Amino acid sequence: MHVDEGLSISICNRNEYGFWGKNYELNHEYNGKELKEISLWNNPSILDSLSDVFHMHQYNRDTPHTNFYYSLFRLWFTGTKTGNLYYIIWRGCILNILFFAVSFFFMVLLLKRFTENSLIISLSLLIAFINPITLSLTVFLRPYELQQTFVIILTYYIVCIFQAKKENIEIETKKNFLIGIFVLGLTMLAAYFNMLLIGLYGLFIIILCIKDKNWNLMKFFILMFIGGLIVAKLLYFDFGD
Repeated sequence: MHVDEGLSISICNRNEYGFWGKNYELNHEYNGKELKEISLWNNPSILDSLSDVFHMHQYNRDTPHTNFYYSLFRLWFTGTKTGNLYYIIWRGCILNILFFAVSFFFMVLLLKRFTENSLIISLSLLIAFINPITLSLTVFLRPYELQQTFVIILTYYIVCIFQAKKENIEIETKKNFLIGIFVLGLTMLAAYFNMLLIGLYGLFIIILCIKDKNWNLMKFFILMFIGGLIVAKLLYFDFGD
């Protein structure tokens, strides 16, 4: 287990030891099993899980990351009380495999937006998913697989919107607006680094709207971005701080 994976557990599992400020007894001799049992998953109750998620909703004590992955990770381990690292790693990996499956599904939909050639789609999926980086993210108990998932979902949403616009289909609808707010908010929460991608898409949209003098579309996306920020802030009070 990598040190950051232990950090993931400590952040979302408020057992008070280590990361949360409670010291081990200095004059007590622990064995490895005892240390793992008190430091890792030590409360299987649903109430404790929900309490941990509530506290992370306010502040998760991990400045580089939001509460999104940690909340899902904590809920995923509801009912677990163990210091067995083998079990923890495999159970945590299964959560990432679910993220992997969702991202794979949306990548297939995204590729089909550009081609129906099954060979091109298969090769693209092979390059995107069967490589050391993607596979490493899948088995690493950190937020990065979730980040990848929402990068693909956001990209799919943007492509759908602009292909619809090209076909002269009305896109400034309440449904598209609300979906966009929800997708943007969760993409922001998946990783702060995703803001760079959102910024690049935003720049592209602004340039396109100025070129076409489509001020309503620009207003539509600016309000969507503001709405996404509000959603992110509501779901994580410390977002952006």
